[in-house]
Amino acid sequence: METMSTDVIVVGGGIAGITSALAMANMGYTIVLVEQGSTLGGHAAQWACMATDTCAKCSACTIERDIAAVCNHPHIKIITQAKIETFTGSKGAFSITLVMYNDYKDKSSTVNNETAENNLIITSSEVLLTFGFKEYDAARKVMLSYKRIPEVITIKDVDDALKKDRLSTILPDTHGKARFAFIMCVGSRDRMNGNDYCSQYCGKTSVRLINRLKYLKPEYVFDMYYIDLQIMCKEFCSFYNTTQETVTFYQGLPAEVLDGPEKGTVKLFAVNKQTGNFEERIYDRVVLAIGMSPHEGSNRLSKLFGIPLNEFGFFEHSHDNGAYCTSKEGLYLAGACAGPTDINGSRMQALSAVYHIVSDLKEIASGEQPVEVSKEESGVVGKI
Repeated sequence: METMSTDVIVVGGGIAGITSALAMANMGYTIVLVEQGSTLGGHAAQWACMATDTCAKCSACTIERDIAAVCNHPHIKIITQAKIETFTGSKGAFSITLVMYNDYKDKSSTVNNETAENNLIITSSEVLLTFGFKEYDAARKVMLSYKRIPEVITIKDVDDALKKDRLSTILPDTHGKARFAFIMCVGSRDRMNGNDYCSQYCGKTSVRLINRLKYLKPEYVFDMYYIDLQIMCKEFCSFYNTTQETVTFYQGLPAEVLDGPEKGTVKLFAVNKQTGNFEERIYDRVVLAIGMSPHEGSNRLSKLFGIPLNEFGFFEHSHDNGAYCTSKEGLYLAGACAGPTDINGSRMQALSAVYHIVSDLKEIASGEQPVEVSKEESGVVGKI
């Protein structure tokens, strides 16, 4: 069985993992970046650019750049298609055992799998967990008819069409003046289903998608259904205030989506806040703003790393100067494994974790009391 040593093991190759690995590698530390899948970037790498005449600040354009930087960095080893089988040790002396899915080597990918063994033991001083989330399965909201009615789609479906430059896959180009209904908070802020939290990104993503669609197809008409403005991001509030003439907003979420009166249409029922009565409205497409759910491996990983899950299934943690700390010294969290967050939130959490990890590494190297590290020295400042 092959073994290797490194300063830090980063588990998860999404935006938080990439950000933290680059920051620490640029300071001269050695990093092993472990990814369960075959490529890096996570969900962020799948998102389309939302720019119109101006940048939408969606960060999509930076993902490929960061992936290339990680793959070409001399202090970062990347291991893909690997499963963590065991985890032992403590701060300064952690050890994980990896089991490889196969001897993966994809020459078309920018990712280089460093292993040729079926098993690998890696030792490190620190560990950072950044293994992300899974998208909420909209089919669980049976009354919204996702996967039953083809005209009901998700923000991920729209995003995929934009990224592949195939908008016609969700609506034919010949359709003309189409009506879209965007429904917020599908799978989040839902106490009945145990998901009573805000997913952070679905509102922002919907805003950017509508802006992008309006830019490409000015003839499209958009309605948006939301719960309230207070909980939504500043971007959503600004969007609400500046698009009153082009987007119709309805407070309150539709109760049901059914087949429309004509082929290719759908109808939904929503409460009119003025009258208190249900109204029937017809659309060409209904778009569900799905939220985040815990990573599908959270239960196994919770037992493996000895970190309990909170009531929603995300990893429990404490806050220390912006970092997500676990009950184990030297073991940190960043990104959506600790709770819903967006790209910028994941980056900030990753850099906050770097600040603490670098402090720990200096303490371990000195063998003395904790060493205070400035944020400039740790790479936290100027990286967002």
